[in-house]
Amino acid sequence: MPAQSPFEVIAAPFTIYLAALGTAFPDVSQSPSGSWIVLGTGGNLNYSDTGIKVGHEQSIVEFTPLGSTGPTKAFRTSESLKFTLEVVDVSATHYAKVLNGATVSTQASGGGNSGYSQFDLLQGYTVNFFAALLRTNGDSAGGVGFNTQYQIPRVYQSANPEPVWKKGDPATLACEWTVLRDPSLGYGKYVSQTAAFA
Repeated sequence: MPAQSPFEVIAAPFTIYLAALGTAFPDVSQSPSGSWIVLGTGGNLNYSDTGIKVGHEQSIVEFTPLGSTGPTKAFRTSESLKFTLEVVDVSATHYAKVLNGATVSTQASGGGNSGYSQFDLLQGYTVNFFAALLRTNGDSAGGVGFNTQYQIPRVYQSANPEPVWKKGDPATLACEWTVLRDPSLGYGKYVSQTAAFA
């Protein structure tokens, strides 16, 4: 049995980045840039302390033959992947991202009007899809200073956000990002850095 190292035990926050479908994923050691947009103004500083939960769900059917009381084979009939969190950021930019990636428009102040940002609350028939990247910063089973990331090619926001506006508690946006199978990339990959970029 190999000796246990402390690196495989990870207790670290992830940050979520979103981009258009088909956007190339960054190397696990490189900072997301270009069209990758962090979810939440401050990334994981705008997520509740409940964390990000990654759910691997599946349905298994067992076959028990006539001549046995115990199953002899199992078949996976469905599987799903989703990640959930609470975003503590109700700025127009991030509220709109959670609400089907709505388009935000801005109005500068002047001419007797205030400046503002706005987006439509009606989401319509079309469900918008994104590529998603979930990334730690310097936490990996591969060693000190290395990163870990989930590379998800196709997700949509499937939760029903219910921000509560009250005294003493910040309003939060419940998110459930559901993964759909990409024709060539499946559900994507889990990447754990083990060596420096070269």
